[in-house]
Amino acid sequence: MSSPSGAIPCPLCAAPAPVLGRRHPGYQLGETFAIAECDLCDVQFAWPLRPGEAIYERIYQHARTLPGYSRYAMYAAQVTRQARPLEWLAAQEEMYGFIAAELGQRGPGATGQVLEVGSGFGYLTWSLHAAGYRVRGLELSARAVEAARARFGDLFAVHDISRADPAVDGVDVVVMTEVLEHVADPAALLASIARVLRPGGRALITTPNKSSAPRGAYWLTDNPPVHLWWFSETTLRLLAARAGLRVSFGVSAPRQAIPAWPPCFDEDGAQLQPSALVRWLLLRFPRALHGLAALLRVRRQRAEARASTAERTGSMHVVLSKPAAPVELATTLPG
Repeated sequence: MSSPSGAIPCPLCAAPAPVLGRRHPGYQLGETFAIAECDLCDVQFAWPLRPGEAIYERIYQHARTLPGYSRYAMYAAQVTRQARPLEWLAAQEEMYGFIAAELGQRGPGATGQVLEVGSGFGYLTWSLHAAGYRVRGLELSARAVEAARARFGDLFAVHDISRADPAVDGVDVVVMTEVLEHVADPAALLASIARVLRPGGRALITTPNKSSAPRGAYWLTDNPPVHLWWFSETTLRLLAARAGLRVSFGVSAPRQAIPAWPPCFDEDGAQLQPSALVRWLLLRFPRALHGLAALLRVRRQRAEARASTAERTGSMHVVLSKPAAPVELATTLPG
């Protein structure tokens, strides 16, 4: 498909979205996408909005050595060895700390049914289960669900939340970490989440935060089609209002630099990044390399926290609440 020029109608609000880059490299070599930015709802998006189902299967296949994904594979391998898995996971990354803190306000006994949407490798669902929460994980990838069941037990199902299912309706909390930016239709996904939540229920969501970046920043997130969106807080307010949900933002970690990786797969799906030496080290010494990376990440976060006074941060932590009584759905940006 040829790259567009000029402006593209924003898929979320229909306002003209000027094209910032016409041939942005894809996650797989040989693919390119346009990147556009909507001035009204303050979102950047990839065009065409083409989900990468085949790429996700390759990601799960090579997860132990892929940039940005190898740590998830490490969490899955290490979490069952921890005395307090949820506390350990919360100490690894702020997004898990956010989930643990929000759920901990009520505790397992008063929280009710928890549903993780996009459970991936399964370690967060299992950690919540180990902490006493009634939880189930939903995932689109059959490969991921099979691996999660083999490692963590029968807590997972292959299921698309957009399909109505009495087994997953009426839940108290939906947890969704780093998923919204992957889907072609985030408005439909949030509408589905609003449907499965009981009145008074909450959705706890994390996604990369465009509002944390300097004005004029360009696509500081994973290459498409792995990430199709880079949302701001303005965008989440719009999406929440359209889904009939109330929105608030939690405190999150200091802004972190996001590496601009070149394509990670070649045209045939073979892994390109990182180097063969780094992949060899990750396969043979995963705990040592991830431990070093975690130490460097914590030191960088502390230095940035001392140096920065910015309120907005790199990972957006979102609490969406379903009112106890129905509210009128919004069709325009909230004032």
